[in-house]
Amino acid sequence: MQMLDDDQLSLPTTARMALAALVNQMKEVDRQIEAIERELAQIQRAHPVARLLASIPGVGPITATALAATVPDPTMFRSGREFAAWLGLTPKQKASPMSCFHRSCSALIFGAISSACAFIAVLRASGD
Repeated sequence: MQMLDDDQLSLPTTARMALAALVNQMKEVDRQIEAIERELAQIQRAHPVARLLASIPGVGPITATALAATVPDPTMFRSGREFAAWLGLTPKQKASPMSCFHRSCSALIFGAISSACAFIAVLRASGD
């Protein structure tokens, strides 16, 4: 925003006004996102399953609350792979390990979900 006030910048007044409006909109969206993230963090702390999921490295309040709200009963899945398939994250049957390796985002999500399922299964088996 300070850059738009710089008289040395050769931008027409109309462009400065349009850019200033866009910057203000972006700031408002950022404030709204921060408010939503605070609310999700509060929900995650209050929800036992979401709190448990958030204890897994790489799983934050957004993922934990989304999983806790989406999954009806974690015990219906026999494995993390089954859960990932239910979410639609499994690779194609003919995919090689190397082609799957290059889809790092899916692999990270799959790993986090697999870990979460395994963690929940262990806790349920121990009776906690």
